[in-house]
Amino acid sequence: MLFVLPLSISRIAQPLLVRQIILYIKDESGLPAYSGYLYSVALFIAVIVQASGQRQIIFRNTRVGMRISNALSSTIYKHLLTINTAALHKTTAAQTINLVANDANKFAELSMFMHVLLTVPLEAFSTFGLVWWTIGLPTLFGYAVLLLLIPIQFMFSKKFGRYRKATMACTDKRVQAINELVNGCQIIKMYNWEKAMEQRVLETRQQELSNVRKASSL
Repeated sequence: MLFVLPLSISRIAQPLLVRQIILYIKDESGLPAYSGYLYSVALFIAVIVQASGQRQIIFRNTRVGMRISNALSSTIYKHLLTINTAALHKTTAAQTINLVANDANKFAELSMFMHVLLTVPLEAFSTFGLVWWTIGLPTLFGYAVLLLLIPIQFMFSKKFGRYRKATMACTDKRVQAINELVNGCQIIKMYNWEKAMEQRVLETRQQELSNVRKASSL
């Protein structure tokens, strides 16, 4: 919160300062000659505040995310050491590796953008007021278009979730196949199953990449 408010203020101030500079250049502001220099200095300060605040927020959020990821990984390993044998047989090594290597890291990635929950509403309402003050009624039509885009974004998010779920299932299969390949390499060499195992891993990898490409296209 310490850096969120200055970040939002600096973002909102920049277009306003640019507007004042343009009016000054067109000689429509009716302000003294030194006003242009003051606006330029203020714009420079706003850019510096935005860059510094954004870097600090990302750094602090990333640090929190890494702590969450490490805590989750530690909890997963502790849970594996305490569960009974019957439950352990239901969990494959691939699922465990996937949980630690991928799922836990998603919390670290998510934490980088947690400040958006505060900055977006603040900047949205502030921008709405400023645009209304500048152009009036047409502001409603612009924001109406943004509201119409929300269902579309929701639809794409659901599709992305389905592709992501399919990708994780393929990743589990691929890691499990590689784990079996490594553990049984002597038997595979003895029976000359290298090509068959290679084909199995490649097919699983192709399915995984296909889902990744579909998710990336959204």
